[in-house]
Amino acid sequence: MIKEEVNPIYRILENDNTNVGRTIGFLRARGILALVERVPELYLSMFEQIGKRMRDGSVWPVDTDERGEPTSMQKSWVFRIVLAQSAQLQYIQAVNHLLRGHISEMYANIRTMIENAGVANRSLNEKRILELAESFSKDKKSRRDYIKLTSKGKLFPSDEELDRALSAAFDLSSYFFHSNLRPMMTRIRSSFELTADMWDYRLTITPYDEAIPPMTHEEFVLKSAAQLLTIAGGVLSLWADTFKIKDSEWYKELKKYTDEQLIPKLKKEIPDSEQPA
Repeated sequence: MIKEEVNPIYRILENDNTNVGRTIGFLRARGILALVERVPELYLSMFEQIGKRMRDGSVWPVDTDERGEPTSMQKSWVFRIVLAQSAQLQYIQAVNHLLRGHISEMYANIRTMIENAGVANRSLNEKRILELAESFSKDKKSRRDYIKLTSKGKLFPSDEELDRALSAAFDLSSYFFHSNLRPMMTRIRSSFELTADMWDYRLTITPYDEAIPPMTHEEFVLKSAAQLLTIAGGVLSLWADTFKIKDSEWYKELKKYTDEQLIPKLKKEIPDSEQPA
């Protein structure tokens, strides 16, 4: 039995805890941590805004019987709310990867976050998405049709700025998520030593991403955080369209965050050549 203190599981957990403290300290010193923390708060206030619209009757996603009595929430509404809750969770999980130093791992969560928002928005006009989602786990044909209806090209088809930005972010996330080659570039450690009568070659892979020179590790973390925050802002903007709350106080709050806080701070902290796409 491998002792706890030498088992790689526990070594990684110990290193993770050390990285979390260091990364939080670095992001706080650069004024980025508050921006990272703000996104979950914006999700919570978004749900509060949606609830307010339901209470004042401007949104009424409820099925009724023949007498007009409420019977249940509309399935389409529940579907979109669940996707929004999932997107919030995906962001939190991506931040956890960033703080722990498993930076390339965050792109799987980012891709799902983007996809959730895109699917919810497309379901407004493509009613079959909900039907196929209901039978997704039971029927292979439904799964195939659902995948076709929710491909990247179907989710972000227009040439509008937000669609183009989220489409590019989807591609970036897929680049890291679908191929292990790119993450391995920042995780492989090797050495080769040659003496008169023998050679020694060592190859290891770590769970931690390091910057590729000449970029420093701090610059790498900062750029990665900027990508996550920029994409999260775009995703929140798409939720505003999905839930028809662009005329709300919450949307003004979101625009203040992205336009007056996030974008100016990233421009100040990151050189132009390293700005996220």
